Amino acid sequence: VVSVRQDDWEDAEMALAEANVLDRTSADVWGYLALVCLNGETRLRPPPRLREAEQALEKALRYDLANKTLLRELSNGFVALDKLEVAESLLRRSLLTGDTSLTRKTLADVLAAQNCASTALDQYEKALEACSSMGDRAMLLARCANLLSVLGRLEDAMRQGVLVPTRSANQNS
Repeated sequence: VVSVRQDDWEDAEMALAEANVLDRTSADVWGYLALVCLNGETRLRPPPRLREAEQALEKALRYDLANKTLLRELSNGFVALDKLEVAESLLRRSLLTGDTSLTRKTLADVLAAQNCASTALDQYEKALEACSSMGDRAMLLARCANLLSVLGRLEDAMRQGVLVPTRSANQNS
């Protein structure tokens, strides 16, 4: 795991392969192997190795991967490859192991990218409930306002204080 954190993908892959020999049922080892396949460039193989990543992920899930941070990292790797459905599934699984504002925000971003505006809005609102950082709250509010606009619910945005009415909007009232 240290090698993964240091972006030393080749050493990480060798260490994880050895760990996998010692325990073929470790969900975390399979998960980190998937992460290496998504991110790790070695001299022998350029990234990403999607097929291998998907196979390792399948094993990790079979052995009940429950590491919420690893699930979120894997989802980011799949987002980078435009595999949004896989990313969504991983984020939902991460939320089952522990709810965080960051995971909800990431899930909302993935849902918005899939044009699931209403569901994304729900997730942004849940992320807002748990968010304590003013900067993050402002960003989440802006994303809520954008989705409310997409959904044609500008009045809701103004009522919640997400949007401030413009002069032209006031003159039309």
